[in-house]
Amino acid sequence: MHRSFLNKADGKLIDKKASTLQSERPLLVATTLAVALPVMCAYQQPPLAAFFNQVLAVALWSGVLFCVALSSRCALRPDNIRRNVATLASPVALWALLLAVLVGHTASGITPGFVAAPIAANLVLALLLSAAFAKIYRDGLMRKRWLQALLIGILIAALFNAVMALLQMALPRSADDVWVARMVAPYDRASGNLRQPNQLATLMVWGLLATSYFWQRQPWRWLTCSVPLLATLVATGSRTGMVSLLLVVLVALMRSRRVRAWRLKGWLMLAIALLPMLWFAESIFTRTTANAALSLRVALWRDVLAIIEHAPWLGVGWGQFNFAWTLTPLPARAADVFDHAHNLPLHLAVELGVPLATVVLGALGMMLWRARRALQTSDGVTVALLLATMLLHSLFEYPLWFSYFLLPSAALLAWLVAAGSPLDSGSVAVHGASTGREYRVRGAFMLAAAALLASVIYATLEYQKQVAIHRAVGQPETLKRAILSARQSPLYGHFGDYAAIMLAGDGGTAALFVRPIRNVLDERLLTAYARMLTRSTDEDRAEFVIARAREFPPDAAFALLPVTPASSAAAAALTVQDFRK
Repeated sequence: MHRSFLNKADGKLIDKKASTLQSERPLLVATTLAVALPVMCAYQQPPLAAFFNQVLAVALWSGVLFCVALSSRCALRPDNIRRNVATLASPVALWALLLAVLVGHTASGITPGFVAAPIAANLVLALLLSAAFAKIYRDGLMRKRWLQALLIGILIAALFNAVMALLQMALPRSADDVWVARMVAPYDRASGNLRQPNQLATLMVWGLLATSYFWQRQPWRWLTCSVPLLATLVATGSRTGMVSLLLVVLVALMRSRRVRAWRLKGWLMLAIALLPMLWFAESIFTRTTANAALSLRVALWRDVLAIIEHAPWLGVGWGQFNFAWTLTPLPARAADVFDHAHNLPLHLAVELGVPLATVVLGALGMMLWRARRALQTSDGVTVALLLATMLLHSLFEYPLWFSYFLLPSAALLAWLVAAGSPLDSGSVAVHGASTGREYRVRGAFMLAAAALLASVIYATLEYQKQVAIHRAVGQPETLKRAILSARQSPLYGHFGDYAAIMLAGDGGTAALFVRPIRNVLDERLLTAYARMLTRSTDEDRAEFVIARAREFPPDAAFALLPVTPASSAAAAALTVQDFRK
């Protein structure tokens, strides 16, 4: 009878575990898809690069948020939220701070609403994910399963892009921009469906980390996955990717018990094994474009420091770097059109101000330091290396400005903070019946997820109005109607304004320039803007804009610049603020 009782109890426990695992499955599948599909997507339509990759990422991570609220393991009771969200208070507070600054910039007019909208969607989603995942991250077993689902998504995406990169380089005609993206300049570097070599390199390093996580003790499986990923990483010609890989290898060696046991002999053998990697690194760092790219970055960072000197306290406004950089006198201007500082600390400082950037970076550093306890496990080390790779990339470019990198990184940051908490329960909690308050909290998260999904659908429909402009090229009447429709979009109307300016030639009015110049001032728009100011007899601002255009390298568009009016002290005294009016 005692045995019978135990069998019944064991059966109930097994049934409960099976039921629990089944309830987790939608969340785990949603996480895998949210990580993998956006970076596998090759479909693209102008004018925005990676638009569909990003809206797909926001949509799928909204689905993850919905699954979190729906999951019985989440236990989104108000008391659990209060008790457990304290663990993730730092990342939640970080996203809330950034969102509050964005709202303040938008309300004050420093940042236009159409620039702020996509940034706000990403920040809101990152904040909600950190808050809603509080209980899941506090459950050690569920946390591990969720991390495995995320790493499966990374591995699928990395291997898929490795195949796509091979097809791009070996069979260029196979690129149809549906399954295989067309290569972009430079054409001698693999870019995969991400269309950017350095982003592909970071994805390959993430893929290598995922491979090592699953198969570090199964050499043949590890080798089978690692070889194509490593070959693709080398084919990207990315110096950042190679440095990230060397960092990963160094950490792996430092943690290896076998290496420590071998002592000098082991280190010598591993040094010999690393020689091929060093040879690949040497070929990447000495390629013909490497020095030019580095000198361009240095010139840009010098410009950024000059702009910070003009607005050190409050910055130039979120998303307004290009506007401020273009309209700031810079005699030794970097030779390109930039809309980002290509360095995370510098970009935060120039757009948000030095004090706030210091707070944000300090909070991030404090979170990582407090999460060091998580480094005692292989899971924690893997997550830390994923984040380190992304942060290293962010010192030279801006991967976190893409939803398909930002949202997984935000989830991983919250994971690391929770795993490093000394209050980790490490077990599955058992909860009683749901209460009305719990249902209201769940409903709030589900409503937020639905609102984000609706915003994605709306943004996609609005974007199609801009796509119609490019489809109508060569059809004058259809093009005019498409431009008129595109200009009415509150999200992407600036693309319609830009097209109207180019179509009108010298007939463009001042109203057409209000939105486009706050987005990206390229050579053609800068020239058209100078001609419009000259026609409107705004001589001081015209002279100022023409002087800024002359600081850029020669371009065919600048041949149409008006003759510079007589120099005036009023023109020289103008600032970026004078062009926001």
